[in-house]
Amino acid sequence: MIPWSGVRRTIVRPLVLTAVAVVCSLPGYWILDSLRLLPVALRDRPWPLEAIVLLATAAIGTDGRAPDQGARRFMIACTLVGALALFSLVVFTHVARFALGETPHEIARGRALPRATLEDEQGHPVDLASLTGRPMLLVFYRGGWCPSCRAQLTALLPEVQRFLNAGVAVVGISPDPPEISARWSHELALPFPLLSDESQRLAPDLCGGSAHCQLVVDSTGTIRWGSLTDNWRLNLPPSVVLQAAYRLR
Repeated sequence: MIPWSGVRRTIVRPLVLTAVAVVCSLPGYWILDSLRLLPVALRDRPWPLEAIVLLATAAIGTDGRAPDQGARRFMIACTLVGALALFSLVVFTHVARFALGETPHEIARGRALPRATLEDEQGHPVDLASLTGRPMLLVFYRGGWCPSCRAQLTALLPEVQRFLNAGVAVVGISPDPPEISARWSHELALPFPLLSDESQRLAPDLCGGSAHCQLVVDSTGTIRWGSLTDNWRLNLPPSVVLQAAYRLR
């Protein structure tokens, strides 16, 4: 009969460490991120969680030799489970979740934003170049009359504030005059500006003829990624696009 100290070393301890590794991998990541407790810098590089999973997995078989072959197999199985938890966390957060995909050929990736002066919601002129200096998400939409556009901008609200706090700018641009943009911004309580391009120069130029797209722009004003968003429900989640913008700081 194996003494309690041996049972604790060969069964209880590996089970506890395996549970720690599993809980701190994808389940822990999802819980922290859904509660907005995971800093923006760790959403696609959650190294503290990865370190906990790695240490827990490495510690499973380090407390002496297993007394028999069955115990050794059990420790090996626990180690494999921990390694799988670490692998899934790394692949999901570093690769799968935040993959942007290809920029459509209609969007001139690598092009600098043109010189343009637009009006904000109060009718004040805003030089587009003055918005550079930090990464930015530009959302071109058709106007306040467009239900899809309203839904798309509303979908940004749960995510956008923590990215604004982290140094990412978000700007909406439409053909709406300032008074309509002001009313819509107030109704939706948008924490970012809506600019008016009543002459509709920018969207056709930057979005390949489309009036509805989103662009990720780096701090120098260069377009680094874009998507055409005629059906916003098929787009990437806003948090994915905003995370890409954050990484351009």
